[in-house]
Amino acid sequence: MWFKATDGGINLRLIDYLPKSNVGALVFTTRNRKAATKLAGGNVVALAELDELAAKDILRSALIDKQALIDENTTINLLERLTFLPLAIVQAAAYINENDLPLSEYISLLDSTEEDMIEVLSEDFEDEGRYQDSKNPIEITWLISFERIRQQDQLAADYLSFMSCVDPRAIPQEMLFPPPSKKQLIEAIGTLSAYSFATKRPATDVMDQSFDLHRLVRLVTRNWLRKSGTLGDWSSKVVARLATIIKEAYGQQCRYLWRCLLPHAQVVRASSLFSTDVEPSQWFLAYVALCLEADGRYIEAERFYKDMNQALERTDDSGYHYTMMVKLELGRMYMAQGRLREAEELLGQTPNAIKKVFGEESKEMLTAMNEQALLLSVKGRKAEAKELHVQILRIRK
Repeated sequence: MWFKATDGGINLRLIDYLPKSNVGALVFTTRNRKAATKLAGGNVVALAELDELAAKDILRSALIDKQALIDENTTINLLERLTFLPLAIVQAAAYINENDLPLSEYISLLDSTEEDMIEVLSEDFEDEGRYQDSKNPIEITWLISFERIRQQDQLAADYLSFMSCVDPRAIPQEMLFPPPSKKQLIEAIGTLSAYSFATKRPATDVMDQSFDLHRLVRLVTRNWLRKSGTLGDWSSKVVARLATIIKEAYGQQCRYLWRCLLPHAQVVRASSLFSTDVEPSQWFLAYVALCLEADGRYIEAERFYKDMNQALERTDDSGYHYTMMVKLELGRMYMAQGRLREAEELLGQTPNAIKKVFGEESKEMLTAMNEQALLLSVKGRKAEAKELHVQILRIRK
């Protein structure tokens, strides 16, 4: 840890100006493991996350109405939503005391919109264990750390912004955009880990490295980005990155990777910031749908196909090329599920539309005719299916 000399001289190390003694010790507390290591070397004591019993003790001591803790399930539910974080528990207790709320009503506040939850986490409160002029709310506490990260390690700040736009659990390292160098990647992840914002998961047989983002850190980060007017930009970057990597995973039939990515794709699609009217989003929808269909998750795939179909009907400027292909894929999926009436509605119309766009002898036309023949065969209309196959063979010659 350094500070700059006021006379324009060299930068000085704070540690060189701290007293040393064999009969005493200095104790530092910090949220930054890197700072702790620089100051104390190997004499670092890491504080683990509170366990359930310790968290309940903190909540009990902070609440005025001890009877509020009678319902064990509600108490644990609240502590889990607060991620067993001491500051969050004390802040919640202060809010509950001031407003005479039952625990269940405070939980309902945490389950509402991001904006409502941020408002709750921004409430200041009295805490005898802090300095008189210090600001208590969780949001302010973490915003200070966010700003420090942004100043010291821009790649770490970028990764934190990226992670806040996806599911906070099991974020694959492969999903993050490529770093300028491996060293910078290690240091960026190390910074987020040092502040306990991101936690590394043990490597598995199918995933080398993945991370969990602290739930409340995700919430406050998104609010930080929202206030700076960059949350929409980061959401768009995440969509573009997911579209690229899911496309690669599908093209290589890398099923384990796309299965790690799909939960994040679901979160992105559900976001109010997700727009289907831009090309990266449409490719994102297409490849997520293909992966879900390949996994037999037809109901989920159908939602993505329909989203894409509706978007293309508004924006497709390719002569309905992509729109026809989506209808073909959707019809094929209906047929695989035995939903023959719905499949016929799409596959019965598609060949004529494709013929107008691509021509009678195009590969797209042959694909549509083949799917239509297969549908006729499944429905027991063998003669019509055979006639269509004969047409396909004639065109191929």
